[in-house]
Amino acid sequence: MTAEPEAMLPTPFTAPQIQAAMKPGLEIRFEILAGERPKVISVWSVLGNEDAGLRFEQSTVAADGSTVLEGPKTGPATPWEELRRHAEFPSGNTERREAPVSIPTLGTFDGWLYTRTESDGDQTTVSTFHFAKDLPGPPVVMTTDIDGVRQMQMTMVRRSGLGDAN
Repeated sequence: MTAEPEAMLPTPFTAPQIQAAMKPGLEIRFEILAGERPKVISVWSVLGNEDAGLRFEQSTVAADGSTVLEGPKTGPATPWEELRRHAEFPSGNTERREAPVSIPTLGTFDGWLYTRTESDGDQTTVSTFHFAKDLPGPPVVMTTDIDGVRQMQMTMVRRSGLGDAN
């Protein structure tokens, strides 16, 4: 007997919506805080937008932008449907609701908040993913807390190159 596939919540964007938003020249910057490590900036630069998928370059720089710490790395095109599935969450342990999200450098957006709770023995991990309805693509804020202690926060601080916010 085969197990039933796990029910998934609706994703914030369709693959065509992501493709339409991720054009060559777009640059997205995320501020990443992880544990006791120094804050860094992850820079995503869209190089190509083909039917086969998204081609982008990723690098990590110091918080002040003065030093490249890693990269740039470029990989093969990532299929649009695969990018959409990155925002697929199981309905059994994830709540999805409409919620505004405010980012000091970008403004306030109507959006969706996905809150996923996972328990493993005595440990509970809560991950949140905020998506801005007007910015198809990755979450604009993502956090991970373990037993109530923030382990990671990734916040979009810039989205530029195509007349987008900042």
